[in-house]
Amino acid sequence: RVEEVEQRMQSVAATALYKEAEGSLQASLARRRSGLADDLERAVSRVLELAEAALAENPRSTAARFVKGWALRLAGRARDAVVEFDMVVAASPDDLLARYQRGLTLFEAFEEARSGTLSPCAEDPSAHDGDPFRRRAIEDFTKVSEWKAPPPGAARIALGYLALFRDDPFEARRRFEEALHDAPESDDGLPGLCALNHRWLVEHAEEAIEADSPGRRLESIDRALSIAPRFDLLHAYRASALLSIAISLTQEGRYEESIREFGEAEREAARAIELWPPRSVERSDRAETLSGRADVEESLELDAEFRRRALEDADEAVRLDTRSPRAALVRGLVRAQWAVQLHAMDRDTSAILERAIEDYTEALRLDPRNTLAVLWRGEAFLLDAEATPRQLGRALADFDAYADLVPDDPTVYRCRAKVRWLAADGKVDAGEDPAEELGAAIEDYDRFLGPEPDDEVVLSERIAVLLLRGLHSVGADRDGGPDFRRSLADLDRLVELDPDSADHRLLRAQSSLSIATATIGRVPVPDTGLLDRALVDADDYESRGGAAAEAELLRCRVLVLRGGWRAVHDQDPTTDLEAAISAAEAAGEADDAIEAFAALGEAAYALAEWRSDRGVDEVPAWRRATDAYSKGLDRFPEEVRFLAGRGTSQVRLAAALPEDVEERSLLAKRAVSDLDGAILRDPEHWNAVLHRGIAYGLLGNQARAVADFE
Repeated sequence: RVEEVEQRMQSVAATALYKEAEGSLQASLARRRSGLADDLERAVSRVLELAEAALAENPRSTAARFVKGWALRLAGRARDAVVEFDMVVAASPDDLLARYQRGLTLFEAFEEARSGTLSPCAEDPSAHDGDPFRRRAIEDFTKVSEWKAPPPGAARIALGYLALFRDDPFEARRRFEEALHDAPESDDGLPGLCALNHRWLVEHAEEAIEADSPGRRLESIDRALSIAPRFDLLHAYRASALLSIAISLTQEGRYEESIREFGEAEREAARAIELWPPRSVERSDRAETLSGRADVEESLELDAEFRRRALEDADEAVRLDTRSPRAALVRGLVRAQWAVQLHAMDRDTSAILERAIEDYTEALRLDPRNTLAVLWRGEAFLLDAEATPRQLGRALADFDAYADLVPDDPTVYRCRAKVRWLAADGKVDAGEDPAEELGAAIEDYDRFLGPEPDDEVVLSERIAVLLLRGLHSVGADRDGGPDFRRSLADLDRLVELDPDSADHRLLRAQSSLSIATATIGRVPVPDTGLLDRALVDADDYESRGGAAAEAELLRCRVLVLRGGWRAVHDQDPTTDLEAAISAAEAAGEADDAIEAFAALGEAAYALAEWRSDRGVDEVPAWRRATDAYSKGLDRFPEEVRFLAGRGTSQVRLAAALPEDVEERSLLAKRAVSDLDGAILRDPEHWNAVLHRGIAYGLLGNQARAVADFE
């Protein structure tokens, strides 16, 4: 990469200075790779200074802009780096090195922005579906994967990391059990040559099941192989154990190690097939291994190649033994995992999911007691439910059946909870009461998590469902307090599990704000302590590496709400609202910038209303509110809230001016224009209609004023 960068900088006048900085950066990176203290920050700052100087001399220098983006990425400023790489790619769309760097940077931005979450259920590939960073990263990495020269390893690693978040691997315990599915239970399972080691092998395999430790089982298989090196079943057993190890390593985030184990498992399965080609089970084992390898592969091209080979092996396994439920089951799994990958890439999955469901159904026909086929078919139905809502009922039926068959497996309760959550969302969209579905989802989450929950991902899901039911209860004039109290207890537990997580602090602050917003006008004495704690969590979020702009936006929302509550209760809100205005102005670069400008307007309006009611500086206050909404309209000229807010502020400002002031009429006309725009976009905006009527009254147009009031 440094050689490429050096070539790019040949045309830049600051080449000599850049080489000096590049040498410093190289040395710094080398020291960091060696575990030594480094001066990376200083080196990056020097590169940034140089790149800026080069751009000042030649603003069209893509080489200098590339270097600037690269340095920003190393400095951890992913969003700023994306802007620079965007300009490079716009000027040179075929620049694969720039696309590679932009892909890595987009991935880092995605990691910063995401709230969510990994799930052991295969049906949840779209937790971040629609995320612009993820979509654009996939596009860039796809281009890089088509590069004729070998693509950089880091790009493939990033792709593998993204694939992990799209295709959640199965839980280790359940996968270990499946890896042992074909282990022999009697002396007939091994030839006479291995008879002396057979009992020892089985004893250790049973211990491996209890300890969820396939590594211990691997030791026993290796001992048996030392006696019977050409016995194909032992190679198959070893491949199965290696597969379990690879999956476990993937779940622990040890991706390079997992890729090595997947490769070793594939080689062992190939050896078993070589020793006994007619056996179906070895084909199924290799198909499952290849599919698992695809889930963590660094290249989309290799990902597709592994999945194609996996499906070929799965097809051959079914051809070799049409009566094997395992062969049908594994082929369904291979297809379902491929569907998860396609779904994450916004590709149609209906056909491949239909075939996967057919395979699972065939496995059940061949073995009606095959519980994994029931569970995995339910997951396939659930994955398909986004495009075909009727599949929710089928998914629920399978999960119910699995829960009856294997009531002690908590996995099914988490999956079933998600079905019920989706069903509740459907009822909300249809204007129906989702309370029953949400209650059932919460019960399932309770069964999965138990009395002392330690799964942060699933705990976050339960928090979301509890909040949803609580907020819906409040909206339906029911008591949402119990759900709110439980969600707050879960949030505290989440923070307790990982005190250093910035995301947990952010979630608790946002949830506290949502609860306070929903209840502050509905109870005699609202719990403003929630707002106080939300402010503390916002500070903790930023101090733990959270985005400063997002923290400011959160503070602003909390302060606006607390200031409004104080105003309603005849307490001076000035301190809170002034602080909210400052926070909103600092949050203008947040991902959710429109909400920052909305909060700015709300804070300025609330402060103006407070002062107007007391006759204190109301004209300057309403000018300030008008200016606040104007700032929002500069960025978002079509936003109804800003049009209505500025129009209303102008009406209040005009009304505060003396009648003989010429500006009064001008403000009223401008207000009518803004309010017309708001009403055009939202005909049900009653406050805009009301204030337009007031504006018409100020202009002397009584007929139109009366029409609006009516």
